[in-house]
Parts: sequence; structure tokens; C-alpha cells
Amino acid sequence: MITELTELTKGLDGGYQSLTDDELKDHWAVLIYFRETGHTDQELKTWTIDNMRNGMITTVNDKSGAPVPGLPGMSNRDIIKRYLTES
Repeated sequence: MITELTELTKGLDGGYQSLTDDELKDHWAVLIYFRETGHTDQELKTWTIDNMRNGMITTVNDKSGAPVPGLPGMSNRDIIKRYLTES
């Protein structure tokens, strides 16, 4: 997972090696979300995980029609779940 995250994103300050298994899964969920919503690997390589997370928050807010309180404090997986319920 670390190898693919490193190869398919612009990276993470401090590197992925310092993350726990749950944090890695959380970041992996973000990558899969963007791959499944039509973004190419070439696009993803130009984004950091933080860029992707901010994009997810914006998308959920846009889909709901109003800012969703608490999104910035949610885990990436919970934001994705919220996105799927808004769809």
C-alpha cells in the first residue's frame, strides 16, 4: 500500500512509512475514491493526499447544497461514506 500511495500521489510530508495501518487505509480510501470517480493516475500523481481530501470535502458540500458541519474533522472514510449517501 505504501508503495502504491507513493507512486500514485504527489506524496505526504513525512512520508507514508510513519503512518499507522488505519491511517494508511484512510489515505488508500481517498485514492480509490478519486480513481473510481474518473480521475486518471496521471492526474493523481500531481495531487497530495491533502489536496484530494480537500476536494472530497468540497464535493460533499456541493452535493448537499450547503456546507456540511464537521466534515473537516471527519476521517477520510467517513467523508466518502457521506458522499455516497449524498449521491
